[in-house]
Amino acid sequence: MHFRRAHYILIIVNALYLGPLAIKFLIEGNWEFFAYVAQVIALLIVLMATIHKTHFPVWLLTLLSGWAALHMAGGALLVGDSVLYAYRFFHIVGEGDSYVLRYDQIVHFYGFFTTTFVAYWLLLPQLKPGFRVGIIAFIAAAASMGLGAVNEIIEFVAVLLVPDNGVGGYFNTAIDLVANGVGAILAALIITYGSMRRSLHEVPHSVRA
Repeated sequence: MHFRRAHYILIIVNALYLGPLAIKFLIEGNWEFFAYVAQVIALLIVLMATIHKTHFPVWLLTLLSGWAALHMAGGALLVGDSVLYAYRFFHIVGEGDSYVLRYDQIVHFYGFFTTTFVAYWLLLPQLKPGFRVGIIAFIAAAASMGLGAVNEIIEFVAVLLVPDNGVGGYFNTAIDLVANGVGAILAALIITYGSMRRSLHEVPHSVRA
């Protein structure tokens, strides 16, 4: 699979905000988000370097790019006296770290919603004709939730290594995991029953080879 115009557009769009943000966080000494920028850049390089094998469709790469942009905006933009990640949309339940609904939780929901589609797409070439879509979709959701748990481990490491960080406490971690799970399960339901079902299964023969 060769790069198409849409791939180059995605690369340029991501480069236009990731480069300046890396410089911004470096100048500010914000090592937590500088590390996040480095992780996102590394992930994008891996995605583009392996596109000839994964054959990720442009819509899925766009979802991933959107997740990266939301994540970076959460740490870079100020709303009042705090970063966007701490912004509270409206109160559903809880106080302090357990407050719902915050920007952070929306990003977790969206991110692992997207990751479920990634896991499902990667599983498709390994499947035999006649597989049960629902079962595979929920396996993909479980894989996505597992990656969400890994993300919380990375945040825990950030707490240990970076004294002044924006990572919350126990309740924040628990609610993040719930948001991950809700997003992953919704994606699995869309894969199983949604209007995208047909196109999701149209995997190029070269992927199966």
